[in-house]
Amino acid sequence: RNEMEEIVSCTFAEVLGVTPVGIEDNFFEMGGHSLRATRVVNQIEAKTGVRLPLKTVFTAPTARLLAKEVEEAKVKAYIPIPQAEEKETYPMSSAQKRLYLINQLDDVGIAYNMPAGIKMYGSLDRGRMKYALEQLAIRHEALRTSFHMQDGEPVQKITQEVELELEYEERITEII
Repeated sequence: RNEMEEIVSCTFAEVLGVTPVGIEDNFFEMGGHSLRATRVVNQIEAKTGVRLPLKTVFTAPTARLLAKEVEEAKVKAYIPIPQAEEKETYPMSSAQKRLYLINQLDDVGIAYNMPAGIKMYGSLDRGRMKYALEQLAIRHEALRTSFHMQDGEPVQKITQEVELELEYEERITEII
């Protein structure tokens, strides 16, 4: 019926992966949940500049009701986080500096490691696994970040190229 209802209906469709979405269709009855509701709130803000509290999706779960909430909300300009300029090194945050210095004092410490094991059944396609991990590292700068000392100051470097070595232990267990 109006542009805002269309924006909200299209957002529901994108987040839920269903079409069509009518203005009276209930987000949660179509498969929505709290994580998807968060995506709806973020996408509506990106499209309209209006930041709604997450609870609004729960109290106004149809496109018609949510569109009305957006229109009634105080409009704030959407300001995306600017992308940092590309440099060879970046200063560390104070938390990163603390962890770096603690690690330098006790290099064998594993207090901040998060080890995990994955039990898999069947054969592993090593090439596909390596490719998937490399794509993950390409997408997330934190996985390509390393820490160094430069001119007496701790700095972080973000590499652009990623080549991973995949190590695994193959165990064959017979079940009798």
